Amino acid sequence: MQHSQSSESEGGTLFGAKITGGGSGGTVCVIGRNCLRSNEQIIEVVFYSFILIQLLTSLL
Repeated sequence: MQHSQSSESEGGTLFGAKITGGGSGGTVCVIGRNCLRSNEQIIEVVFYSFILIQLLTSLL
């Protein structure tokens, strides 16, 4: 929801997300408009999540 709230000021193309299938890995389901900006925002979130995971893994 944090990313969704910040995206409202940029046109509000993403409305929210949920992890389905809870404790077994699941799938991320994103609700948003079918437009280029939504795709860009999803790619941005995935990219920064990957970077964060790499940084946290390197600290272990």
